[in-house]
Amino acid sequence: MKNGQIDDIDVKILEILQKDGRITNQRLSEHIGLSASACLERVKALEKAKVISGYRADIDLQKLRPQVIVFAEVTLEKQGAQQQCSFEQHLKKVSAVIECYEVSGQCDYVMKVLCRDIEEYRDLTADILDDPKYGVSNIKSRITLRPVRAFEGYGRATLTKS
Repeated sequence: MKNGQIDDIDVKILEILQKDGRITNQRLSEHIGLSASACLERVKALEKAKVISGYRADIDLQKLRPQVIVFAEVTLEKQGAQQQCSFEQHLKKVSAVIECYEVSGQCDYVMKVLCRDIEEYRDLTADILDDPKYGVSNIKSRITLRPVRAFEGYGRATLTKS
């Protein structure tokens, strides 16, 4: 990364690391066509710039236990900073909420919730709806039936600036 700019070699590194975060630096350098030390220097620069924010294992949850994934659209009674902050702080403590985004449109947030079963999800939403300090007026739930396309990493078009 020169001057904070990502070049084609950096993009190749990112594409490979998304598919195999455990690849050795030597193998990565062979795929890229750089020396191992030059490749490691680039990876370290991407990490330092927080372009690479971490490494993790992808887990097949279906093999661990039954699960229900629900996308929930949450609408607050008021969009004031205090209410939003209270709601967002609460969500950070709820491990079943695996992703949450503030959005524009007819709802305020979209949550991705992972529960053991529908009863666990019902209890979670009842707790949120019943507590007035969160100011939630409505939750619309969409229970997933099956995955069609899962996230597998960002593509070249996303990684490069146009």
